[in-house]
This record gives sequence, structure tokens and C-alpha cells, in this order.
Amino acid sequence: MHCYAGISRSAAIAWWAHKAHGLELKTEYPACYLNRHVLRTLDTDIAPPLKPSDAPPTPSAERAFERPPVLCSAAPQQVLVVFAHGKESGPWGSKIRYLAHIARRNGAEVLSLDYRDLDNPDQRVERLFGTTLPKHDVLILVDSSMGGYVSTVASQTMKPRGLFLMAPAFGMPGYAEQVFQPGTNEICVVHGWQDEIIPVEHAIRFAREHHPDLHLIEADHRLNDVLPTVGRLFEEIFCIM
Repeated sequence: MHCYAGISRSAAIAWWAHKAHGLELKTEYPACYLNRHVLRTLDTDIAPPLKPSDAPPTPSAERAFERPPVLCSAAPQQVLVVFAHGKESGPWGSKIRYLAHIARRNGAEVLSLDYRDLDNPDQRVERLFGTTLPKHDVLILVDSSMGGYVSTVASQTMKPRGLFLMAPAFGMPGYAEQVFQPGTNEICVVHGWQDEIIPVEHAIRFAREHHPDLHLIEADHRLNDVLPTVGRLFEEIFCIM
């Protein structure tokens, strides 16, 4: 069993069992696309299989991994990732550019709205509602800071497949919504322990209420110093397709 983007949790577990316990591995799935974060969690000493472009020919189980994944005969889903930037940033700041590259690499179309003329987060929500989105089958909302508030409130109506929230501005004075009912259960929250703008306790309180995947990391509000970590977490959201 594998996910839409070919970054599979179950493949990582199978590879771990194969390497750690010598279990026979029979698969038509290319394990080079396994979820490396899951493998590192299981055992940091086990190296993932090489990607097809790097791996030499071998008669072992790795030979099966040289073929691309066969997902199904149905047409692939059109995935749209919509970004919402923070109060002081813009639609193509460093985090959004970094994550947009990952989204495109996974076959998604990306859209990042410009909210710089609106300081009020609820007006930003209305702008998102008033935007005609490109045709899509799957919607993922990705955001930072004030944008986290915008996307979470909008999700209550838009019903995205997933929410990826970076240092979301929850529990802030002057914001109309203080109690949330996200429109999806597939939520990932990334927050820095040293966040000087949005207290980390706000993310923890949201997590207690809605049970997202919560990742608290050594970083400040901007998260720019930990982009590779943020990128790996973001890429995992494509496994819910």
C-alpha cells in the first residue's frame, strides 16, 4: 500500500523490517520513494535505498525498485496548493518559494495570493473566498503566521484535503475567530519553541483541541533556519491524497 505522491510510510516500515530483521522483501513498489522521515524515526543507522538514477544494477530485492510506481488506472488527481503569507511577508517569500518547489515536484499546481494591502486577517479570509481557484480535485491550504489563521478559518467552508500550518496566529487579540472548526482532519502544525511573535502555547492549545500532527522545533517565528525540516514535513502531506 502506498500514497499518491509515492512517499510511503508503509514502504519505510517494510524497508526497516527488511534491513533490521532480515525479512524477505517482495514488492512492485519502488522503495527509493519511501518516507525517509519515518525511516529515520525507526532507526537512524539504516540507510534508505538509492534512487534509481544512483543505484547500480543488482539482482537483490532492490531490482524491483528501479521501476516507477504503478498507482492505478484512474487519471491522476489535480492537486492545488494555495499559500497564505504572514502579516509582514509577501506572497513569494522564502518559505513559500521553498515549499512551492516541493509542491510542484509532487505534481501540484500552486497559487499564492497577495494580501499585503490588507492588515485585517478576516478581510484576507474574504479575499480568499472571493478568489476563483484553478480547476482541481484536491485542495491543500498552506500558510504562515497570520496566514495560518486565514487558512484555518477558510477551511471551515472550503473543506480542503489538508492544512499545513507554520507558526499559525491562533489566540491573537483582535481576530474575529477564537474557536476553530477546521474543515479537515489532516492537519500538520509546525511551530518554533523560540517563537517571539506567536507563543508556542497557542499551538499546543490548538493541538489539544483538534489533534493535528504537531511538530515543535528549535526555531523562531520565521522558521527560515529550519526550512529543510519544514520541507520534509510538508512533503509528507502528499501522502494523504
